[in-house]
Amino acid sequence: LSGRDSLAYNHGMIFIFLQPGLYRFWMPDMHFPIDIIWIAGERVVGITGDISPEFDPDHPVFYTPPVPAQYALEVNAGFAAANNIKAGDKTIFNGIK
Repeated sequence: LSGRDSLAYNHGMIFIFLQPGLYRFWMPDMHFPIDIIWIAGERVVGITGDISPEFDPDHPVFYTPPVPAQYALEVNAGFAAANNIKAGDKTIFNGIK
């Protein structure tokens, strides 16, 4: 989502990794706040909410899941709370293996 001005309502970007891990995300060139929903197997394993788009290249902040995750879903800030998404929730992916 880096470089974009916004993200459409109820849209997101999913990152799919070959295996679960403690993958790091950061916010260079971001222009709006996001939530990251961390997923492993068929469950939400954590949520990093309301991540600010502010970025200091001299002191970058990295965001990682609380446990190894195979998927990271970036959505608009507040999406997880507004939809009552929490750790332990079951996930269903259509068309993604």
